[in-house]
Amino acid sequence: MTINEIIFSILNAARGGLVSNTEAISESQLGWQINLVRDKLIRQDLSKKRTISTELIQTLCVDIVQTDTSDCPCEIAGCNILRSTLQIPSPIQILFMERLFITNTYI
Repeated sequence: MTINEIIFSILNAARGGLVSNTEAISESQLGWQINLVRDKLIRQDLSKKRTISTELIQTLCVDIVQTDTSDCPCEIAGCNILRSTLQIPSPIQILFMERLFITNTYI
């Protein structure tokens, strides 16, 4: 289920199946709460050393552009610095470690 499907399902249940836009909570607030609980549940599973379900792995497709080396806090001579055109979401932290894996890049 996508986040939008979950939001729709919750709002539909709260509305009793009626169409309305008068909820005390917005769709974005509900989405934020869903993601907060989702992150907590994933962190709990990972801290218990359970395996990661492939359903929890997310794929991000973002455009990247070459940028000026002055945009990078480290100075690496002779390297091309690439950055995404959109902000990348923060990964889930587990025991003070972030889990973000880059598997494939296509330029």
